[in-house]
Order: sequence, then C-alpha cells, then structure tokens
Amino acid sequence: MKENLDESQFKNSGRTMHIYKKFATVYDQMDADLHSKLMVPYCLKILKKFKTNPSEGLDLCCGTGSAILEFEKKV
Repeated sequence: MKENLDESQFKNSGRTMHIYKKFATVYDQMDADLHSKLMVPYCLKILKKFKTNPSEGLDLCCGTGSAILEFEKKV
C-alpha cells in the first residue's frame, strides 16, 4: 500500500523542512553535490560490468537529487 506523505505529517515539520528548503537553493551552487555527480560514471561502469540495465533508480539522502538526474541523462 502506497501512502502519500506530506511534510505536515512530520513533527516540527514547519521549522525543519523550511530550513532544508532554504539550504537546498544554495547547496548545488556550492558544488556540495560534486561527489554525487562524480559517482555516476563509476556506478555506470559497475552496472555495465555486471550486465545490469536499470530502468529505475532511488536516490536517498544524496543532497538535492543531482545524482539521480545525472543517471537519468546517461541511462
């Protein structure tokens, strides 16, 4: 069963989520996601080695999602 969650369901969501939304606007501009982006070619090499061709991906706790966007461009 899939549930649709929104930030109002989390304790202290008003304060906590607001802080992260503000930070996300500058996170990528600081190149804080550089490690995630550099990881993409390496991961694709591993997937190729094991003859795996993914059609979906899940990006958890990886900044603003820039890695999954890079994967999407390459796959």
